[in-house]
Amino acid sequence: MKKLMVVASFSMLASAFAQAQTEQEQTGFYVGAGITQVKLSDGAPEPDNYQLNVGYNFNSNWAAEFQYTDSYSEGDYSYMDEGDLIEGDLSLSSTAIYGVYRSSGPLYFKAKAGFMDAEASINERITFEGGETMSGSGSGSESGWAAGVGAGYRFGPASVELEYTTTENDLDIDFTAISFNYAF
Repeated sequence: MKKLMVVASFSMLASAFAQAQTEQEQTGFYVGAGITQVKLSDGAPEPDNYQLNVGYNFNSNWAAEFQYTDSYSEGDYSYMDEGDLIEGDLSLSSTAIYGVYRSSGPLYFKAKAGFMDAEASINERITFEGGETMSGSGSGSESGWAAGVGAGYRFGPASVELEYTTTENDLDIDFTAISFNYAF
């Protein structure tokens, strides 16, 4: 399914590139911020992230965008294993660079594809049956391709976007985000 999403996104980007531009060109930088729900497909706890965007509109439809996300609410978990209580939390941060296509008009479609680097950090505490406690932490990072689709609404130099982004199998992370962008 994820490979199909990536192929569909690239196909939409290629076909949109071939279309004539009828709107007045809007070029320049834009910044944005939003909130992101993170979904990890292996059943891990799911943190909530904020996101920051910085982009450059080459014209009314095409842009390059840098995106940073980091957890503002960690994914907490707690379970019993053979009488021991295991508790922990997971946070995730990511950086990505995308090529972005936005269709013309105030209500628009968005497609993006690019490369992402994600880092997960985990803190875990084990309370053994006898009351003794042990804790530890760790982190890891992965890089891979990412693609997304969404919709937005423009009002003047500002826009609101709702989007879904998925990553290739090495990362196995899905993001659902709502963001506000402002163009200069």
